[in-house]
Amino acid sequence: MPSWFSSKGKGKKAELAAENPFTSTRSRITSFSSFKGSSKNSPAGDMPPPYSPTATNQQGPAKDDSEMGFLSKFDIVIVIDDSGSMCGSRWRETQDSLKAIAPICTSYDKDGLEIFFLNHRNPSNQLTGSYQNIRTPSGVEEIFQTVRPTSTTPTGERLQSILEPYVRRVEQMVDANGRPNPNAEQVKPLNVVVITDGVPTDDVETVLVLYAKRLDKCNAIPWQLGIQFLQVGNDQGAKEWLASLDDDLCKHYGVRDMVDTAPWEKKKLTHEKVLKIMLGAINKRFDRKAV
Repeated sequence: MPSWFSSKGKGKKAELAAENPFTSTRSRITSFSSFKGSSKNSPAGDMPPPYSPTATNQQGPAKDDSEMGFLSKFDIVIVIDDSGSMCGSRWRETQDSLKAIAPICTSYDKDGLEIFFLNHRNPSNQLTGSYQNIRTPSGVEEIFQTVRPTSTTPTGERLQSILEPYVRRVEQMVDANGRPNPNAEQVKPLNVVVITDGVPTDDVETVLVLYAKRLDKCNAIPWQLGIQFLQVGNDQGAKEWLASLDDDLCKHYGVRDMVDTAPWEKKKLTHEKVLKIMLGAINKRFDRKAV
């Protein structure tokens, strides 16, 4: 469980790199397995095989391995739309998408995934209602056996409940004059992936702008927080709304760009698409990339 959700306000310290990680050449001896459709007899259907780090003979990291290695600096949180419109094929697509990215994420976030739903709360976790330390596709399946889509789409409300304690901890890293607080705990950057099919029933824009402004005010590093919206289904209204979050918020309000969007297409899950999904909100080069 990320330290920023601790009821006592304390947790493990996470180191932040002093150098700009976008240009870091730190070695990481991993390679990204190519995606190939599994056989028809495979229980995962045409899902890509799980990602598994493998040693290479290279002296330095391959370009894409270095980029994916940036994820090791982040806690990764998944927020799932479990509103009524997600029933049927969209719910299956959501499960498939999460099963595909879970092994990749946990290759870099050793705490495993933390999974939130918009409406459902984990009865075993009274503090946040999330499911923690999820590492495998089977762990995802177990959760989806107990959760059923229902009710509305309170995306803004749920994001606020997640981001408020996190941003408050980030703000404590500086003093009243905006200088680094030597006594403060360093807060690990956060990568949030929101899987949804449509326009929310509340105000997401105001929530995103609020926290972008607060992060700007305390001079948080540019990659302190990223929010990736992953669209399942092909609702045109949802596509346009998500595009407005991605393209217009920073321009209209003059705040940091911490939002990216991408469509989910199971049969087109390429290496480049995974990079876009996992890095688009925290690396602007992938934010600009269309896949």
